[in-house]
Amino acid sequence: MRITFYDTVDEMFNALGQAMDEADSKVQEWQKAIKKGDCFKQWTEYGFYIYGKVLKNAPRTKRLQHYRFCFCFSEACPDGERGDVHISVVTELIDQAIFDEAYAGLNSGRKPPF
Repeated sequence: MRITFYDTVDEMFNALGQAMDEADSKVQEWQKAIKKGDCFKQWTEYGFYIYGKVLKNAPRTKRLQHYRFCFCFSEACPDGERGDVHISVVTELIDQAIFDEAYAGLNSGRKPPF
């Protein structure tokens, strides 16, 4: 994890814009097709996967086109949470059965809460 300090709000928003542009430049063609209902895995630098399911399609603005609203969980957050995911970090699409099995494995056999 990297923590960055900024002297001004403008400096912070400029850095955010640059980071978004960099992430957008890393999106592969297969990732652009990720849509509502798709399940995925994301490998982390911490040595575990984050599993996710897309709950909503991409926003209609060009600036946010590579974000998806998802439900995600992992060893670090087994109950999961909802939030936006940039598709450039998705490493593999998986089927619903694998997603459900992973959730049950981390949550004593329970099914995902949706």
